[in-house]
Amino acid sequence: MSQKIDDLDKAARGEKPERVPVVLWNKGPINAEYGGVTVDQYYSSLEVALRAQIAFQEEYPSAILIPGLLPDLGPVVEASAFGCSVIQPQGQSPFAMPCMSIKDASGLRPPDPNKDGLMPKMLEGWRYLWETVPKKYVDEYGYLDGCASTFGPMETAAQVLGYDQFFIALYDHPKLVHQLLDVITDGMIAYVNAQAKINGPIKRVTVTDHVAGQISAEHFREYGLPYLQRLFQAFPDAITIYHNEADIKHVLPFLPELDFTVYHMGLEVGGDYAEGVALARRTLGNRCLMGNVHSQEHLLWGTRELVYQESLRQLDAGAKDGAMWLSVRGGFAPGTPRANIHAMIQAAEDWSG
Repeated sequence: MSQKIDDLDKAARGEKPERVPVVLWNKGPINAEYGGVTVDQYYSSLEVALRAQIAFQEEYPSAILIPGLLPDLGPVVEASAFGCSVIQPQGQSPFAMPCMSIKDASGLRPPDPNKDGLMPKMLEGWRYLWETVPKKYVDEYGYLDGCASTFGPMETAAQVLGYDQFFIALYDHPKLVHQLLDVITDGMIAYVNAQAKINGPIKRVTVTDHVAGQISAEHFREYGLPYLQRLFQAFPDAITIYHNEADIKHVLPFLPELDFTVYHMGLEVGGDYAEGVALARRTLGNRCLMGNVHSQEHLLWGTRELVYQESLRQLDAGAKDGAMWLSVRGGFAPGTPRANIHAMIQAAEDWSG
């Protein structure tokens, strides 16, 4: 096991690593910049996407990418498996068109990852990566081996219904919402297990679900907690990464009930993102925090010195009394200066704890 993987795994498990890992969220268009290709080219070819992801990694060799090298088909795979058509606007990420009403939840069955929507293409993409990715990226960074990615139950439900219709259904059709989320959760577990058949027993799985930031605490407790928990508990031996950079202070007290290992966060207190880290630390104890350098305020618009100092502040807030992966809050904005990302990495290397 490489030192990078060892540090990543130790921090994820709440142990003290040799050095705080720097983790770069690498889904989507940010990769295209590093590959020197358009967003359309990136999403149209697994070969082009892989070259771009590797170029991103090579710019920051001491950092680890999460989700890592993967067949990036955009934020549409899960919804497509329920019948949603996918639209690819020029120069933008693909998106899924809503494809059902809440009343269709009655009698709905989980998708078959080997047959439905873009899931088979995603699985074939993993096979392509195993045939193509140089071994050093598996050995040094842990890519492919036991890796998987999925959208969460509420995010997928909101996609297939349309976000507005999902939010209305929380009030008007609670029983049907539970039926829908139950089926979707089964489908997401099956989808991750299908990835495991190619990549091996799950070691790292990212679960992306931002909807907690758009609903009340009461609705999160009823519709979010049980289904996210079932998804996380399905992979008890894995590093489970809950990706939700929304400012979810109103549901933060519920997060200790979820069995994820890493929280990719976006909290702030009075506009201060280091204070957001401190709040998450007080709430989650020694749980590993991932973040919280703002993608625009700090990394896109800030100076190198601002990023460096903010990174040190966040490390003081999150890594002294618990585990942390220093990272961007959410994903990178297009055009982020490379010098600023290097400054974040340098801060982790210089931080003494």
